[in-house]
Amino acid sequence: MVKDKDSDVTGHLRFVSNLLHSWGGYIIIIVAGFIMPRLMDLHLGQFSLGVWDFAWSFVSYMSMARLDIGSAINRYVAKYRAEEDYEKMSVLISTVMVLQFATALIVLVTTTIIVYWLPVIISGQLEQETATAQWVVALLGLSLAIRMANGTSSGIMTGYHRWDTHNTINVASRVLEVSIMAAALVMGVGLRGLALILLCVAVCTEWQRLRISRKICTVIDVKLSRFSWHTAREVFRFGIKTFIFDLPPLYLVQTTNLLIASQLGPAQLAVFARSIALVRHVETFSGKFSSILSPMAGSLQAMGKNDDLRQFFLEKSRYGVAFATPLLVFLCVNGDAVLWLWMGERYAIGTPLAILAAGYLLPTAQNSIREILKGLNMHGRIGIVTLFISAVCFLMGLLAIKFFAWSLVAAALLVAVPLALSLGVTPSVFACKRLQIKYWEYCRHTLLVPLLSNIFFGLCMVASRKIYETNMFYGVVTGSIIGGSGLLFFYYKYILSSEIKKVLMSGIFRSSRK
Repeated sequence: MVKDKDSDVTGHLRFVSNLLHSWGGYIIIIVAGFIMPRLMDLHLGQFSLGVWDFAWSFVSYMSMARLDIGSAINRYVAKYRAEEDYEKMSVLISTVMVLQFATALIVLVTTTIIVYWLPVIISGQLEQETATAQWVVALLGLSLAIRMANGTSSGIMTGYHRWDTHNTINVASRVLEVSIMAAALVMGVGLRGLALILLCVAVCTEWQRLRISRKICTVIDVKLSRFSWHTAREVFRFGIKTFIFDLPPLYLVQTTNLLIASQLGPAQLAVFARSIALVRHVETFSGKFSSILSPMAGSLQAMGKNDDLRQFFLEKSRYGVAFATPLLVFLCVNGDAVLWLWMGERYAIGTPLAILAAGYLLPTAQNSIREILKGLNMHGRIGIVTLFISAVCFLMGLLAIKFFAWSLVAAALLVAVPLALSLGVTPSVFACKRLQIKYWEYCRHTLLVPLLSNIFFGLCMVASRKIYETNMFYGVVTGSIIGGSGLLFFYYKYILSSEIKKVLMSGIFRSSRK
């Protein structure tokens, strides 16, 4: 078997490049994500946009069938590369490929069942769009099955720390989707045609992903005969732990979406889904940083560098908080302006978005901790604890709503409160205990300065909105400039490392000389 020529087994040499590619790529995806809902609202109407969101909620539920088995490739490929055990890597990838084909088959069966029973599940709310919703769920479910069947290709790329290539493929796929879908909307194509476009792009994307992943990883020998039940059990255990750990945001949002569609109708779901989309964009943007950390942590663990691992945990967790917090604080204060600018006056309901942003604040800011725990394979027990806390809070919220009434504010609280109480604190406490770090040291090193800086940032924006109450956008711009200037000063002085400061200053000097 050929030896791997790439010496960067921990990913540290590619960290900055991977991060910039991840963020740059996702900014393009965010722009695409802003375009499509607006175009669908203009050409198809708010009701049809709600039907589209409703169908995606079912597809998101079906994505649970993967049980995060593919996440094992990310962690174990990095681990086996660090150990130079390419035989185990081949067995791992061969085994996971079989498992992912099985999960894809489960998705196809589940899609068939949902399509058949959809008129009964939501009778009365979809009106004449029931048949359209069935077609959309069927086509989106098939697209999901295709992507799941090829999940090993993504895991190989990220396990090799090739996030640049991984994100380039994702961006190209999304740009192609949006371009074709936008043209189709202009030509009068409906929801069924849009879902068919997504299916065709998924087929092309996964073919390219498979081809490129095989060029990146040349040291493996993938065969059906290499399937191992022992490896399958190990992968399954790791995947189940990851699945449970990641489950609260998924089931809280999608269950609430389905309840809104059944209680308030698809049109109201379209309004709520836009607020969810904004906070989820921030969560994903932060995740582009934190997801890089998982295979890096696994590599450090495999090499026995425990002191480096603790320093890695503190430093990267601080950056995770610093990156995510300003965006969510901005949405808490100015979310109504963003919704008005994006979707129009009908969607500019700021209170649900402010509640959601507050609920996502600590979980998103500390997402780095969850990814590092996954990389260390220490996320099993804490995943069960967070799932239990979120489920209890969610059920209590449903009981409370029965005594009042369904509204978008109630729906936002139903998501935000369980999420904040489950993922906001417990993962950090658990991680500090497992890594033998004092919790006060973690709070002082990671949370104190970013949160204090963002309190100043938030107060500046609130004051500006109050002063310029009659001119919303003037207040947003003024508060953001003043608060943002102070935020940049605090971040540069107290958060950025000396190495990053040197890189920034050298870049500024080079630009000034030009």
